[in-house]
Amino acid sequence: RSEGTTAFTTASMTDDGTGSDKVAGDGIYTAAIPGASANTMRAFYLTASDGLVSTRFPTKLEPSADVPERTCLVRVGDGAASTRVNTYRVWMSNDVVNTFRSRANLSNELLDCTFVYNDTDVFYNCGIRFHGSPFLRSGFGWSPNTNRSYRIEFNPDQSYRGLTEINLDWTEGSSRGPLQEQASYWFFRHLGLPYSTQEWVLLLSNGTRMGSYDDVRKIDGGYLGMWFPDNAEGFIHKIDDYFEYNVDGTSYSNIDEGLHADARHPPLPDTYRWHFEKRSHPEQDDWSHLFAFAVALNTSSGDPRYEQSIEAKIDPRHFTRMLAAEHAVGNWDSYGYTRGKNSSFYYALPEGKWYFLAWDIDFALGSGRGAGSSLFEVTGQFPEVTAFLNYPKYQQMYYDAFQELVGGPWRTSYGTNDPPTAFDRFLDEAADVLVAEGWGDGRRNAIKQFVRDRRNYILSQFPAEPVARPPQR
Repeated sequence: RSEGTTAFTTASMTDDGTGSDKVAGDGIYTAAIPGASANTMRAFYLTASDGLVSTRFPTKLEPSADVPERTCLVRVGDGAASTRVNTYRVWMSNDVVNTFRSRANLSNELLDCTFVYNDTDVFYNCGIRFHGSPFLRSGFGWSPNTNRSYRIEFNPDQSYRGLTEINLDWTEGSSRGPLQEQASYWFFRHLGLPYSTQEWVLLLSNGTRMGSYDDVRKIDGGYLGMWFPDNAEGFIHKIDDYFEYNVDGTSYSNIDEGLHADARHPPLPDTYRWHFEKRSHPEQDDWSHLFAFAVALNTSSGDPRYEQSIEAKIDPRHFTRMLAAEHAVGNWDSYGYTRGKNSSFYYALPEGKWYFLAWDIDFALGSGRGAGSSLFEVTGQFPEVTAFLNYPKYQQMYYDAFQELVGGPWRTSYGTNDPPTAFDRFLDEAADVLVAEGWGDGRRNAIKQFVRDRRNYILSQFPAEPVARPPQR
């Protein structure tokens, strides 16, 4: 059927080598869907029968206000796109579009769509929904054919690049721009730190060319396999706000905090369940590993066992380098800075150590903190981080990380006649792609200026003498 009509037309599938069937008797049954005018959406399903039992693909679900009927979709004459990046097409039925428009934007109920990669690989009956925190999608009534962030999930028997879900982040086209997160992760990469791989894609939704989008690798099992190949069996805990919603799910209130262990934060799952959501092995409601981490990180720095407690749970060099990278780019919206958000803790197994991971860098490189912002800005909700960074041994590691940054990758020739640095070349190449796609230049020069000014500030903050190290125990 065509979208807008209710009656289906039947086309018999054959395996006799006639009509659209290529080879008789090869076990592949074929039928042709008749042509239609350009921009027509065709919906179809398949049935097979042995005379006694019939099956349907996709499986028929009872349609409801929240879950429309499932079919396969093909949009006729969806024009070829001129682009330098990979093309993602999403096709949705009228019922799905109308459901998006009538429900709360915060709904995570998956709706049916067809996903097409580079006009070659077709994935029917994917699930699609809006993606992102309540800060980005309160209210109701958004159309899926306008710029928003999406989660797309694939059927296990037809994964996409080995993935069963992807995040498509709209880069917002605001004063922040589409370049800053990739540019921030460039510095993480050159410090040898884990980061989320990203690629810009051209998204077309029911034929509408959308704005600039990133396909962002989320922190999941594949991420762990890439960064922790020998220790990928552990627990991911997403650091986030605690949210409460109004009755219709369109607005919210929130609280965020650090990793505490005190009288107000007893070792009970519900103390930590919402701020440190378990994103792997959720079926195991055992939180003892997080309780122990909270206790260790909150050991008094005056306790002679402080170093032993800390280093039994984390690699302090990794922890200080992550905090330094976040503070260098000015990403205040993260754990250990001003927000208990946009980060994860990973408890690596079988190693048994915790790692701090960055995620969703929305405010950075000139759109977050200024070039002269303090390297030690840590709000009061993170006393465990303040104590850690004030401890002489770990403070020296923190300074060492900044020294490695400004002595290596953190360089730009902006405003001089010097040849481009490695970072300049990376940034220019990426910005040129954005310009070619009509997405602006991602604040190219503003980012370079921030890197220049931030480097000068960081250099001015190094102590004249090395920080005294405590006696080794």
